[in-house]
Amino acid sequence: MGKLKIRKAQPEDLPHIKQIAELNSLQNLSQKEAKKQGFLVSGFKTEEYEDFINRVDHFYVLTIDENIEAFLLAYSSQHIKPYEELNLHIKNNHCSDFILSKQIGVNPPKMSQGLATKLYNHLFSLTAPLPTYTVTVMKPINKRSNRFHEHIGFQKKFKYMPPDGKKRLIWKR
Repeated sequence: MGKLKIRKAQPEDLPHIKQIAELNSLQNLSQKEAKKQGFLVSGFKTEEYEDFINRVDHFYVLTIDENIEAFLLAYSSQHIKPYEELNLHIKNNHCSDFILSKQIGVNPPKMSQGLATKLYNHLFSLTAPLPTYTVTVMKPINKRSNRFHEHIGFQKKFKYMPPDGKKRLIWKR
């Protein structure tokens, strides 16, 4: 592997972030591909990613030889917006500050090389001792994401049905 670096996401990174997200989008994967590599449900628009870059505190890209190969979008509980119903539910049921991991994506050719773990370890090193929450959908089940999050120390906490009708599993580390 080449020279690896983790840094804060910048507006000029958006085309690469969006491309990785689209390559991992449930909408763009066959059932076989989704089972093999996991998937993202939230299809954020470029403007939404730009808003995250401008307002949240933990949006990182991982580069190898200057090429963006993975990203992690996470933020402190104080950055949750009033329209984020599921995130507010987590906030209302947690008594102190926490980190919310919203999305993690890896360029498919670079999967299974530990890049997602490196991004999470970077986040954990910067945010300890705060707990971190993440959310996965229950149908279709994202077995790869569930196994990965369990492997790096997340534990299943509760289930929640938001207005979109896609039941979620909330994890805490």
